[in-house]
Amino acid sequence: MKLPTLAIVTVLLASAAGCTSAAAHGSPGGNGRTLTIGMINPFSGPDAEFGQEMAAGCIAAVQVINAHGGVLGNKLQCAVVDSKGDPADAVPAVAQALATKGMAGVMGPGTDAATATVPMLNQAKIPTIGANGDVSFDRSRYPYYWRILPSDDANGVAMAVAAHNLGYTRAALVFSSSPQSQTFVPAILRAFPKLGGRIVANESITPDQVSYQTEMAKVAAADPQVIFTETDPQTGATMFSELKSLGKMFPILATGATTVPPWYQAVRHAIGLPDLLKFYHAVNEQTPTSGYSWQQFDHALLAVRSVPDPGSHAISPFCESYYDSANILALAMIAAKSYSGPKYNQFLRTITEPAPAATVVHTFPQGVAALRAGKRIRYIGALGPIDFNKWHNSSGSFQVVRFAGNRATTTPITLISAEQLQAASS
Repeated sequence: MKLPTLAIVTVLLASAAGCTSAAAHGSPGGNGRTLTIGMINPFSGPDAEFGQEMAAGCIAAVQVINAHGGVLGNKLQCAVVDSKGDPADAVPAVAQALATKGMAGVMGPGTDAATATVPMLNQAKIPTIGANGDVSFDRSRYPYYWRILPSDDANGVAMAVAAHNLGYTRAALVFSSSPQSQTFVPAILRAFPKLGGRIVANESITPDQVSYQTEMAKVAAADPQVIFTETDPQTGATMFSELKSLGKMFPILATGATTVPPWYQAVRHAIGLPDLLKFYHAVNEQTPTSGYSWQQFDHALLAVRSVPDPGSHAISPFCESYYDSANILALAMIAAKSYSGPKYNQFLRTITEPAPAATVVHTFPQGVAALRAGKRIRYIGALGPIDFNKWHNSSGSFQVVRFAGNRATTTPITLISAEQLQAASS
């Protein structure tokens, strides 16, 4: 899927040299420069929706930040670094960004490119907040990398628990062969049998093929009670259409990546709204969809003009995480009085962790006011509380959702507690 507009973000061109200097020296500010937050994710190819969610969250936050004085007298901007869903493309893209964009901070990279590019960002000493699911970061050794959402390993366990709670004992796995999708598979294979379930089929699907008749025939013959899945929209539409043509439809338990409008629209067109509403469920991180912090996020998101239909991302934990990431990066710079990575990196923990004397803030303006008053802050944003552990990971709980009806919005069905996850993982 190609982005429908080239105006999605402002990317440094003529001013690249000036911003490189700003990021490198990290001076206290007041010089009116523009600091760049790099966004590393697929912005083209079958997983481009991940880039759109990132852009919507980043721009929503940055517009508010700039409207309230920016960071140390400097404006922020979000800049695309297109991984194209492939490490081979991501590495040169990140190398070029490091050389030309003068990034003061980074959000991402996605699971597709994390293992290949996080070492590059860490070596460059650029604080990076990611939402990738790669289990290799569960005990990260990179001091400049922080993960704001749970790993795919935890998400995979949550999917197994959800299936068990729904009464399913026979399951098929149908996941895209892409790296970001395959990271869910090992956890499901471990956890579901432990809960008394049986895996009756396991198909790895090459994205965007014209047909999956062979794979779907194997799934139909295995007669599962539920299909665990993650695919891009077109792949999901093709394979479920072919499964339906075999006279077989089974309950679907998908990852949170399928809750986005393009997946909803493609699969709805392929199998019809009644079957989509009847068979589809997804498991994603439990995040607020109400309350003051979320309302401020939603208000900022609806003000974004350079991303198509920004409001469609309002209940996406990924979009919420990117909005919070931009705010955390900005507030950490202000707390440290520097936008130099080595100087403000540890403040990412300081401004998010619980502390007896901390003033709780929910927005960038609140955080700036408290910091200027000499107070320690704890930022609690759209995602809710964020508490990074010693490996720079912030964990959470999960929820089962389904599409609510005639639009790509979801509604929660049940919650999966941290205790249930621990029992299925131990």
